[in-house]
Amino acid sequence: MRDLYSFSKRIIDLLLFFILLIPAVILIASFGIILAFQFKSSPFFIQERGLTLTKHRLKILKLRTIKKDFSKVTSENDIFFKPSLQNEIPKFAAWLRKTGLDELPQIFNVLTGKMSFIGPRPLMDQDLKVMKKENPIIYYKRESINSKPGISGLWQIYGNRDEGLINLIALDLIYDTYKTINIDLQLIFKTAFFVVTSKNSDAVFTIKKKDKRFVDISISEDIELKIDSGLIRLLALPLLNINNSFSYSLNLPENFWITDYTINNNELKNHEHRISA
Repeated sequence: MRDLYSFSKRIIDLLLFFILLIPAVILIASFGIILAFQFKSSPFFIQERGLTLTKHRLKILKLRTIKKDFSKVTSENDIFFKPSLQNEIPKFAAWLRKTGLDELPQIFNVLTGKMSFIGPRPLMDQDLKVMKKENPIIYYKRESINSKPGISGLWQIYGNRDEGLINLIALDLIYDTYKTINIDLQLIFKTAFFVVTSKNSDAVFTIKKKDKRFVDISISEDIELKIDSGLIRLLALPLLNINNSFSYSLNLPENFWITDYTINNNELKNHEHRISA
């Protein structure tokens, strides 16, 4: 089933790439000309990213939207919030970020197979270094993720930056374990909605998500994902030390889990999947 999913996902990625190719090239060239006049420099640059410093590494072509990046990442909070950069972003570049159109050049990573349209968010090296230092357990959990990095994805759409790394890894693991073509298509349509309505959220321009579905997550020594009556429970993710245990609520949209297409009703009653710690 995983092989069929991977094959189908690759076909969808390539179809979307060729559908978007001509308009994307026109838009990227147009945006590049405008940004070149605004910044008086090259509107493009290359950035190294990955799920970790060693897993799913790739180089991303980026549209320049910031005059100068003065931000220093020294804590977990700096990974998710960089509001100080707002003054360094012209209005047109800010619009690009709010629509997510600044991500358009990444479609060429989809063509090469380094990325998918939907998958976990690849992070910048400086963010990953802080993650590894501040929360190595979550960092190494990202090493277990098999999904390719995505331009958009479950965390990119439904993530809560206020809740930091625990929210990121919870959604990463849920997607990696239960991904289906149906879920990917839902996320693609939701991404298109965000582009059209300029509701994309990033570290500089953060938009609160309104969709909510509270999923109880208990945190302690081991880790496992359990689906019970349509709720997803992420159990036992160590964060501080091996003796710590606490609860965490994850927000998901009310209508996200379409069980007729993802997991059948019998599986929903007793389905449990363990990920080795």
